[in-house]
Amino acid sequence: MNFLKTKKLLISITVLAIFASAVSFFIFKFNKGANIVCAGVGENVSGWAWNSNVGWVSFNTIDCDTNGNSAYDAGDTGSAGCPAVGTLFHDYGVNIDLATGNFSGYAWNSNVGWISFNRCGTDNNCGTSDGDTSNPPSNDPGVGAGPIAKLVGANIIGWAKILSIGDSGWIRFDHGQAGFEATADASVNGLKGWAWNGNADGTGIGWTSFNCGNYSSCVGGADAGEVCAVNADCANNNCGDTCLVSNYQVRVPLNNLPTLSFLSAPNWWRADACAGNARQAELKWTFNDADGDTLKSYQLKVYESGGPLIFNSGQCENGVCVSDCTGGVTGLPLGGACDVDCTGYVDTNICAYTIYQDTGSGLGYGTHYEWEVQVWDSQGGLSGMVSYNNNTGADTDGDPDVNSSTFTTFVSEFPNPDHFIWTPNSFSAEEDVLFESMDRAKYYTGNVEHDCDESNCSWDWTDVDNNIEPIVDASSTIMIFSAYGIPSKVELKVTDTTTSYSCSSTTDAFIIKQKLPSWIEAK
Repeated sequence: MNFLKTKKLLISITVLAIFASAVSFFIFKFNKGANIVCAGVGENVSGWAWNSNVGWVSFNTIDCDTNGNSAYDAGDTGSAGCPAVGTLFHDYGVNIDLATGNFSGYAWNSNVGWISFNRCGTDNNCGTSDGDTSNPPSNDPGVGAGPIAKLVGANIIGWAKILSIGDSGWIRFDHGQAGFEATADASVNGLKGWAWNGNADGTGIGWTSFNCGNYSSCVGGADAGEVCAVNADCANNNCGDTCLVSNYQVRVPLNNLPTLSFLSAPNWWRADACAGNARQAELKWTFNDADGDTLKSYQLKVYESGGPLIFNSGQCENGVCVSDCTGGVTGLPLGGACDVDCTGYVDTNICAYTIYQDTGSGLGYGTHYEWEVQVWDSQGGLSGMVSYNNNTGADTDGDPDVNSSTFTTFVSEFPNPDHFIWTPNSFSAEEDVLFESMDRAKYYTGNVEHDCDESNCSWDWTDVDNNIEPIVDASSTIMIFSAYGIPSKVELKVTDTTTSYSCSSTTDAFIIKQKLPSWIEAK
């Protein structure tokens, strides 16, 4: 259909005269007829809609009177569509009862004045003294009583009315034009789509948009803001996101958006580094959702401190990356397996994602990293990216750069104690036993392996059951066990003397036999 292409449709002289009158009404003060009861600033709908013929439509006093003092003044931070400084306000607003879906209250436009969502007064019940909208032309959701507009599921059905135009002012939400449906979207906590006002005699204001994401417009140039479909529609050949021109939206608290807390990293201990690659980090966060929604998906990104993106998980859902994956060395491929599936996690659950060296993350040794994460709840609500900023000296990396927004990887792989042997293999209490580190233990610079020597490594031999006499710190030693008949284990800890990194290897339990009897050779 061509409604958007004709967004500057002609409006009758009569309606224009009404517009002019309404403008003067706006300049001096917000006011309604004595028979109209005002909505308060506590109403839950706010923000702006856009109509290319009459301009901005405000859904709440707080859109302009942000400091709530009933006047538009220097303390307010309202955007386009707000009146001149000094304008007095009469509180107004639109409300959606989230239990019933019923609309009520008033919106305001500086050209046509009040737009009512009430059938007759704020109680929607028509009496002899009530004015307001009376009954809509058709498709009445209340069948002669109750609301004239209602949220049913995600769809808005029914009507609102421009009071200054009378019966020519009916605005219809369920207008039946495919692709232009008026809906409520919990993922953005607001309305989307379009409403329509038009009459058989050619009067009316046409389409009203509830969200800047409804259509594309020319960005920059002489026709900035004009509706476009392709670049060629624009003077500077730039048809783009309307939200770059004006980021407007009608907001409704349909969903408490999820939040994140207790971000932590790297959560990678020395024992973990001994058991596997040292260039890893476990990134944790707590999922919070006041509605009781579950976690649907998540995305995390890792950057070198002050530098480039080095890993992007993409949007992980049901254990795979479903969107925004960069592929290659900086992220998972589309459809690639995510490290963990957080799908279905509930309020206060902790999700932990491990960045591995072999997943293309590119983590280096001794490098500082920043990271951020965002989550979607089961209604599609998005937390937005939350950056890690909680590192202290008590964390697993010791915060070496004293920067709370980074975590730091280990400077090298950890020493490998390798296996060791003992001779004799079976022995008794008070017997000398030689323990030797086989094939020499290894230490590392980065991931380059070197044989340990007395200058770069130290050895610490320990009887786990504390049954040995003091021993020499060396790659081999004599151990003498004083007790017998009980299980015993020996542990070898090798330390890289440059980094102080250490790892251990422990025997299985063995049984020390009873001390051999002493004897004297007799002739």
